[in-house]
Amino acid sequence: MYNTNQGKLSAKIEELTLSINAWEKQAESTDLDESRLKEWMDTRDLLNQKEKTLNEMLKQKSHFKWALEGDENSKFFHSIIRRRHQKNNIHGVNIAGIWSSNPDDIKKEALSHFSSLFEKNGTDGLDLNDWGGSRLNPQMAKKLEARFCESEILNAIKSCGKNKVPGPDDWDFLFKLMGLMGFGTKWINWIRSCLTSTSISVLINGSTDQFFPKCGVRQGDPLSPFLFILASEGLNHLLKVALSKGLINGVEIGKDKVVVSHLQYADDTIIFGNWNKVEICNILKILKCFENLSGLKINFCKSCAYGIGMSKEESLLLASWFGCVEGSFPFNYLGLPIGANLKRYQNWQPVFDKFKKRLSSWKANSLSFGGRLTLIKSVLNSLPLYYLSLFKAPSRVIKELERFRREFFWGGSSDKKKMTWVNWERISLPYDYGGLNVGSLNFKNLALLVKWWWRFLTLNDALWVKVIKSLYESHGGLGCINSLDPNGQKRFDDRTWFSITNLEHTLTKLGCDISNLFVKVVGPGSDTSFWEDKWCGNTPFKLKYPRLYRLERQKSSFVIDRINWAENSPLFSWNWASEPKWRASGELDNMLADLAAFPCPSADSDRWNWNLHTNGSFSTKSLFDLLTDLSIANIPCHDATILNPHIPQKVCIFIWRAKQNKIHVRFELDNKGIDLHSTRCPICDDAIETAQHALLECKAASEIWERVRKWWNDDNLHISHKRDISKAFTPSMKTKTGSQIWQATI
Repeated sequence: MYNTNQGKLSAKIEELTLSINAWEKQAESTDLDESRLKEWMDTRDLLNQKEKTLNEMLKQKSHFKWALEGDENSKFFHSIIRRRHQKNNIHGVNIAGIWSSNPDDIKKEALSHFSSLFEKNGTDGLDLNDWGGSRLNPQMAKKLEARFCESEILNAIKSCGKNKVPGPDDWDFLFKLMGLMGFGTKWINWIRSCLTSTSISVLINGSTDQFFPKCGVRQGDPLSPFLFILASEGLNHLLKVALSKGLINGVEIGKDKVVVSHLQYADDTIIFGNWNKVEICNILKILKCFENLSGLKINFCKSCAYGIGMSKEESLLLASWFGCVEGSFPFNYLGLPIGANLKRYQNWQPVFDKFKKRLSSWKANSLSFGGRLTLIKSVLNSLPLYYLSLFKAPSRVIKELERFRREFFWGGSSDKKKMTWVNWERISLPYDYGGLNVGSLNFKNLALLVKWWWRFLTLNDALWVKVIKSLYESHGGLGCINSLDPNGQKRFDDRTWFSITNLEHTLTKLGCDISNLFVKVVGPGSDTSFWEDKWCGNTPFKLKYPRLYRLERQKSSFVIDRINWAENSPLFSWNWASEPKWRASGELDNMLADLAAFPCPSADSDRWNWNLHTNGSFSTKSLFDLLTDLSIANIPCHDATILNPHIPQKVCIFIWRAKQNKIHVRFELDNKGIDLHSTRCPICDDAIETAQHALLECKAASEIWERVRKWWNDDNLHISHKRDISKAFTPSMKTKTGSQIWQATI
């Protein structure tokens, strides 16, 4: 029965495979209408289903047979070994319509086949000499060719990632492109040597032979990702040229009509355009041109077309023109959901799933408290931060993530509850405040999001900054607590950016005045708004002197437009709609007094300063530490947690728990409501078993301490309370290391 069903499935799979191949060939030459595109997709789904069924059948069959005879020195075992050898052998090949079983012919044909896959297939006739794309300056090119030291080589090796990204297929295209981008001849020759020295071996029936490929990079080659990025710069240039010539239009965003035609990241490209066949045909021609130039073929089967503001029928038609599938919102791009409302709890499910996978109960049972603490901190630094660096997590999400970490620390899970001895807020505190320095996910989320404020203020030439300013004015909405503009209209259409701009309101509740942490340092004054930026005092002039601001004709004026520091004496140039009178005149006097007290600028350029860091640059750690300090300002001070490097972390955590009476002694278990037949010490039966008794006062504990005193020959050692254990030291140990060794002994 197995063989009959298997034969039918194999025949059906072969039939479906032939049908899909025919569809793909047809899609390359002609446009598929909606019905034929749907039939193609249905055929692919059916093939996947049949292949899955066949694999499950074969897997079950092989497991059954192997369970009976596989482990024995049987005829079946040896037949399996022989069959594998025979199956892997190639017994013959078809050469120009003639079948040959000659081993030499088989070997030559295989070598010819694989070497042809690595032949150059670019088109030499296309020219990129009219290069207007990115280019290295001479200093950068010279630095690349400078002598390098051993430490640089070691750092380069250590920084090689594990990602296997395919490299460009046409080397001549790559070398020419590098020349146009300003790379030096020596550098290009180094890269050429790295690529052309590659050899590939082909194993045929146990015999090997090798050839030198003329294109392509070895899988896993650490150069590959960087070379691919250089090659994709060619596509970037082609799209920019097409945009400048009106072949594609991109999309216009905001009042400034910022044009976005495409976005690129590694081997991913998003192309924006209008819904018309002329522009779509031009995009396809550009992609074909890039394919001919570089040898890199666009895989339309893995591509998606997304229609915005169009009907389902129009979206399907758009996908059929490209020969790809229709995409829908939300979708994942670079690991993040696009078009999803991250204020909804269910849209954070991917993060929950990753937490559950890493912080599983079996890992908790196999790890000590020290191991669990290490894993919790590593998960905090990796899994959720990608989401938390862009999206404001709802309080319910934060509570759920904290619950995962808390349950894992105590060895439990959502299905299996374990006793909690110390509340999670205490564990999250820094070491200096008696915690285990786990930190708050909420504070980490806020600190990561504030970094977008810093980027917005400092990266004026970034495309996304231009888009935000075009949508929400030059200030980008930063500091706008109200989500409505003065006309009562919705200020923010984007939920993600609104949550970032609304951080000031959230941080103020926590006692953090974020606006005072960003300070504008004035240089020439050409990049500092006179009225809107906070550059003279802690309040912008438009808020401090509203009557003068209403009289200003050019409200977007810069400092350099209003003040000229000539020989350390400021000269003012005003542009009033009418001369300031009455109370406005009083405001002018006060503002002139502020400006007179302002020191003459000495910086070469205007820049933003972050007040929490000595070098003026923003860091998430500095804000995270500030939020932590503000949150524990009213918490009673606890003894600092001491982690001795000479003893395991699990022992340090045990001492930390013991100092708080949070260990499994009978007295504490009784307080937890656990029914015990007795709370007295099970060893000496002289007293109630408390942490103090178990560690210091019990006869067994006293004997151990006596041995320690004799071992160290210190009759003056007396520890009367458990809290003194981690602080204990002997006068004979004067050095820091000696003291730590002594504490380790204790």
